[in-house]
Amino acid sequence: MIGMTIAVLATVFGPRVTMAGLPWIIAAMVVGRSIAFMRAQGADDADAGTGRAEHSLVGLAACLVGFANYIDPMAALGLSHAEKAIHEIEVYVGILIVR
Repeated sequence: MIGMTIAVLATVFGPRVTMAGLPWIIAAMVVGRSIAFMRAQGADDADAGTGRAEHSLVGLAACLVGFANYIDPMAALGLSHAEKAIHEIEVYVGILIVR
């Protein structure tokens, strides 16, 4: 929870988030919280299906972050060839590990 709080704050207060992007971030947080709340209603902590569903959603989020980082035109701007290669390897390994 602490890690996600730091990630959300770093995103919201980051240099690339404008006021037009804040409603999208808030909407995503509301949708995610709603899904978590509905799953928690009547779910048993020992329920293996709940654990699999949560793991799948975390994996999906990691894949989407990696993909967004890969297609971001600003991510490779100003990087040397070695830095660009390291960036692409990091994205590949991040998505590969999730799978």
